[in-house]
Amino acid sequence: MKNQVLLFFCVLLAHSEFSARNATYTSFTFPRAGLEISCSISQKSNPMRDYQILIIENDTIFDTIYADLTLPIYIQLDLNKSYLLEFSKPGFMERLILVDTKVPAGKDRKRFQYDFEIEMPFRYCDTGYYAVQPIARIIYDDSKTGFGYDEEYAKSIGNIPVDVAIPDAGKDKAPAQNKRGRKQITRKKL
Repeated sequence: MKNQVLLFFCVLLAHSEFSARNATYTSFTFPRAGLEISCSISQKSNPMRDYQILIIENDTIFDTIYADLTLPIYIQLDLNKSYLLEFSKPGFMERLILVDTKVPAGKDRKRFQYDFEIEMPFRYCDTGYYAVQPIARIIYDDSKTGFGYDEEYAKSIGNIPVDVAIPDAGKDKAPAQNKRGRKQITRKKL
């Protein structure tokens, strides 16, 4: 039996070497154009888990994400469209975010990124009322040549976000140092 397993392993190894020599390699394909959103949910600055994100496009559910970890979620959105992101968890108030991915002509083949964190408050009793107005809007900003938080929309609804420092997750930004000497990056808390 040992000889048969050894023979099988040798044949498999020889086949993989032969296949590797005859393989044709294609050029590296770059990620598709669009907006990649990195978001996380917290409750009183404590990361949350077991929540749901609905991605709504044209009043139809485009995709549903079930997050069971406290790690940030990455959402890939196409450019030149409008989306509504609904964050929900039983026992907490829903949060809505408008994302307008319209970009100027000539920039529709680029890949953009935006990071944010959402604070979800408790719902102390089921009142039957649900979120009807988005708490934030993300749009393309010519001055930043990327996507950013729409401050005019925030002023119109009375929601002014704060920048929070989070431990560096390997991003290539110029981070500050916290008390323990770990790098930090800032993320918009909505």
